[in-house]
Amino acid sequence: MSIQAQDSGQSPGGFLQWVERVGNKIPNPFLLFVYLIAVLMVASAVISWLNITAVNPSNGEII
Repeated sequence: MSIQAQDSGQSPGGFLQWVERVGNKIPNPFLLFVYLIAVLMVASAVISWLNITAVNPSNGEII
């Protein structure tokens, strides 16, 4: 007696399918790096224009 498995042509659902779908939608690591650098530059410019400063707690000097 033999049991034959039927292949429906579909991948199993659930969490792994969700991870694969999300992973296919995100850009490659180089572009992620470029996007994060651009966000950092914009955030730095906005903070500079708003005259937000930080103080070094060891000596009280404004950074």
